[in-house]
Amino acid sequence: MSTRNLALFMGAVLGFATMAMAPEAFSAHVKAEVARWARVVKESGAKVE
Repeated sequence: MSTRNLALFMGAVLGFATMAMAPEAFSAHVKAEVARWARVVKESGAKVE
């Protein structure tokens, strides 16, 4: 199995989709996700134990 097919298979098993994007687009996506989930965690009041 190729690396690409393995990544697609594992993504399907774990419940996520893989997609190709430019490094700049990936960086913007990661920054947006961090901001999104930081807000969710803050509003939930979750604490690290």
